[in-house]
Amino acid sequence: IGNITMNSNGGNKTFDTFEDLHWIKTDESTIDYRIYDVLETLCAVISSDGDIYFDHLRNVYLDIDCSGIVTAHIFSPLKSLPSIEKTPLTQSGGDLFFDSTIKPSYRIRFYHFFRNDEDLKNAIADQRPVDADTFSEALKIVTSADPKICTFEGYKTYQKTIRDIYGQKPQLSAKTAVLFEETLKDAANDYEKLLAIETLLSSMQYDLKPGELPESVHTAADFLDYLLFESQKGYCVHYATAFVLLARAQGIPARFVQGYTFSLRNGQADVRSYMAHAWPEVYLDGFGWLDFEPTPPSHPTTGTQETVSVEEVTDSGIVSAQDDKNTDPVRFVQIFLICIAFVSVLIPVFEVIHKIRFDRLP
Repeated sequence: IGNITMNSNGGNKTFDTFEDLHWIKTDESTIDYRIYDVLETLCAVISSDGDIYFDHLRNVYLDIDCSGIVTAHIFSPLKSLPSIEKTPLTQSGGDLFFDSTIKPSYRIRFYHFFRNDEDLKNAIADQRPVDADTFSEALKIVTSADPKICTFEGYKTYQKTIRDIYGQKPQLSAKTAVLFEETLKDAANDYEKLLAIETLLSSMQYDLKPGELPESVHTAADFLDYLLFESQKGYCVHYATAFVLLARAQGIPARFVQGYTFSLRNGQADVRSYMAHAWPEVYLDGFGWLDFEPTPPSHPTTGTQETVSVEEVTDSGIVSAQDDKNTDPVRFVQIFLICIAFVSVLIPVFEVIHKIRFDRLP
């Protein structure tokens, strides 16, 4: 276990269905997606490099401070296993929530994998099926996994659930299909296809004000046509959406994620509202969930990526503003207390005004 310095995405909300040009969440599965994701990634690394899996993965403790963000959702990177002392948690469709008491800061641990490691790249590309023996070996490493609950049969059920919910294939127009075929012609496996999609989208223009979608855009196919052939500009919401749709068109399960991008230094991550971001995550059989960054850099000369506000993510018109578990009773308590404080200030003022008027009466 050690500390690292890096930039990371912390997932907040995941979405599975693109309907009427909005992302919505229909997945309410109570399967522990997170533990099976960690186990599957460990299986891939074990199969690839046996006893020295720790050269490619590092078990990291991460202290998250999200003061000022009032939400029941828990922020955490991929491959994380949040377990907050004396705090009950609820999981639904892969998202994690505080059950009742919300904490502005907490500690989690996650498995950071070295994305640029050549052996790990091969493990991702190989997508070797996980067998029962390797799964058992991974269970011994992840001590928080209860072997009575996390079974190999449960893992197979988890895989089917992911494919069924996140593998919905969109319809593509003829011209997008031609462009897509040309883009992927040299790709030898699913991972290379995803990298080609990422390159295609990230070569476009970053623009926080790309304008509203035309009235002629009604479907996922219309949206892709407009972005790929007409607009060719937008920000994270637009590019993450396009990536998920294009990945699914290749039969690769994918989801749209809304969360925050933050810097991790010495095991500490400070998450603030202006760090809001959206990105795609894909599910690769035999490896697990993997995130990509199709959004073009906002500063091409430096290659840096600019984050957006929460309002800009929701105001895009693409992310659904549906009322889910992000609505937190603490927020209403805070508003109520502010109102009381405001009234308590006004009452003495009115009393003074009333006394002055009374004193001036003849």
